[in-house]
Amino acid sequence: MAAPREDAKTEARTKDARRRQVARLHAAGYSVTEMVSTLTDAGYRRISRPTIQRDVEALRKKWADETRDAGAEWDDHVRRLDEEIEFWRRQVLLAPTVEAAAKIYAEVVMPALKHRAKVSGLFVPTKIDIGGYVRNWALSEGYDPERAIELAQAVVDSTGF
Repeated sequence: MAAPREDAKTEARTKDARRRQVARLHAAGYSVTEMVSTLTDAGYRRISRPTIQRDVEALRKKWADETRDAGAEWDDHVRRLDEEIEFWRRQVLLAPTVEAAAKIYAEVVMPALKHRAKVSGLFVPTKIDIGGYVRNWALSEGYDPERAIELAQAVVDSTGF
């Protein structure tokens, strides 16, 4: 006969394995009854509706806790980013020359603001349609407008935008 401590370890491993399977089945949209049937067919013993319902509730609580923790970490990241942006904005104001201020703003503040917008889901890249401009320029200079647009598009594509 196994020692009680070994039985507890085996039961914990079995419970964890069962909960992993319940999580997989729950994510796939199985009902509690379908989970009981599937796990019984898979060889799990002593599986009942209340057992699966307790597993689902425990998983929901675990997922809610993880989500709350991730949300707190996210808020902390955004707060630190905002503090850094504010620090560099002050450095712009304290810069000895306009050129130094412009350099700090262009190299530090603008990329930080862009990153802040991206992580917040607010970043929408500016789309510029230069087709009309290129077409009008080509016509005024006597070039083929379609070929000019084609070449302009090749230039834009080569820059990675």
